[in-house]
Amino acid sequence: MSKYIGVYEMFRNYGGPEEGGWWYDAGTLVRVESIPEGSTRAYVRALCADLEDEWVNGEAIEFDYAPPQYYPEETPRWE
Repeated sequence: MSKYIGVYEMFRNYGGPEEGGWWYDAGTLVRVESIPEGSTRAYVRALCADLEDEWVNGEAIEFDYAPPQYYPEETPRWE
C-alpha cells in the first residue's frame, strides 16, 4: 500500500469571531510525492525535510491516500 506526501503552500484563514477571534492553518496543494512501500519513518522524515526546504511558507503532510487539493479538506468549526 503506497503512502503519499502532499506539499502545501500554507497560509492563515480567519475562523470566526468566537473567543475574540481565531485563525487556522490552511494550504493549497503544490506537489505530490509517492512513498515507496516498505519505506522507513526515517526515509519519510528526510523526504518531508527536503520538500519543506523548497517552500518558504510550505508544509509537507503524510497521507495514506492521494492528498486533497486543499488542507484541511473541510473548514474547521469552533466547538
